[in-house]
Amino acid sequence: MINILIREFALKQTVADRNALEQFQKQWSTYQKLVDADAVSHRAAGKFLHDALYAIPRPFAFVDIACGDASQMREVLPGTRCHHYQGIDLSAPALQLATKNLASSPFEVELDHEDFVEAITLLVPSFGCEAPCRPAMMTVSRLPLRSDLAVAT
Repeated sequence: MINILIREFALKQTVADRNALEQFQKQWSTYQKLVDADAVSHRAAGKFLHDALYAIPRPFAFVDIACGDASQMREVLPGTRCHHYQGIDLSAPALQLATKNLASSPFEVELDHEDFVEAITLLVPSFGCEAPCRPAMMTVSRLPLRSDLAVAT
């Protein structure tokens, strides 16, 4: 059994605008239809990422920035040596979907409800990046990563 932890970094708030929530759900539904139809090449990108991660010879942690519902990671990470998944997203409804999508994952899962720019700033020391480091402006290929950490955006 996998323990999924959702950390809430923003103040817990009730939905002040039900119309905004409904709009989000409609937009998410539209986005999901595009993903399901592979209109933006998610399958090819997922296969490429899976193959790259599969080639990592030792256990690793995976940070998914702006993870959304994590549906692609549900497909990409199994079969790799991923031992820990950390998803970061500003959307609480998306993280609730991610909880369902990753419920049977064979790795530890943490989901952080916060702005990814703030979250990545907190992760900078573990990347070995000295202050003042602006990781949101760096490409992943230039970001100095720990040896056990894979990052997706």
